[in-house]
Amino acid sequence: MQSKMINAVLILLLGLSIQETIESKITQSLALRTKAKALLEKAKAKVEAKINLS
Repeated sequence: MQSKMINAVLILLLGLSIQETIESKITQSLALRTKAKALLEKAKAKVEAKINLS
């Protein structure tokens, strides 16, 4: 039963330019995620510092 289900799965084959565009977007997304995490940590530290000064 499961082998029939596996055989029914469609795999989309994309052109090279589309694959490169997707790769670029994923790479950019990961870089922006890293930057966002760093900015969040920086903001947290500033808020904690302000709270401790009060």
